[in-house]
Amino acid sequence: MLSKVPIFEFDDIVKADDRVVMNAISKVTNDDIATALIDASTMARAKVFKNMPRGRTRLIREDMIIKLRMWTPQGAKISQKKILDIVNKLMFEEEQI
Repeated sequence: MLSKVPIFEFDDIVKADDRVVMNAISKVTNDDIATALIDASTMARAKVFKNMPRGRTRLIREDMIIKLRMWTPQGAKISQKKILDIVNKLMFEEEQI
């Protein structure tokens, strides 16, 4: 069942509707997505990649490899929070319709 309650952990993004995830990641930079996904579960990565064009997926995968040298847990949490804030906002707006 897809979540209609706020998501607080990035890996729980798998519970969100695909349309919400697709809309949310369209509003986030490749840099933030790459940083967030370095520390994400395999399922969360798959959910995000499934909801974006192949070309963007390829670019983000390349960015993730480059970012591994500069990656910090704090940076990942900040990027994950940006994405979750948008996902939660979109889920709330969807409920209001």
